[in-house]
Amino acid sequence: MTAVTAAPTQEFVFLSEVFPLSIVQSNLACYEVMPEIDQETGNRLSFHLSRKLEDAMVVWHERRLWVLTPNQRPQPTLSRCQAVLSATQQNIPDLCDQPLQLQGDDARNATPTVFSKLAFRF
Repeated sequence: MTAVTAAPTQEFVFLSEVFPLSIVQSNLACYEVMPEIDQETGNRLSFHLSRKLEDAMVVWHERRLWVLTPNQRPQPTLSRCQAVLSATQQNIPDLCDQPLQLQGDDARNATPTVFSKLAFRF
């Protein structure tokens, strides 16, 4: 007689099961980056901008930076984000000579992927 042991089952807990995430559109801003940059550069920029913009989370998705702030905080203005972007570029050697501009975009176009990336950073 051969003994058969069953592998233990692993139970997964998903973020949506832990707490509901609701993002109010008034706290979400979207900026298109001009000229177009690649995914790796966008991710690096979003990381640095998240650190420099107080109480804001920034993610990169499809040529856009998405900025989320808490309900109690106002959104950083386009000019503030542009100033922080310009200062950040000076600290990244391969971007310091490439002038990047932000252009406001409609945050209502946020996709589930954008919300997922924000939830992951949260």
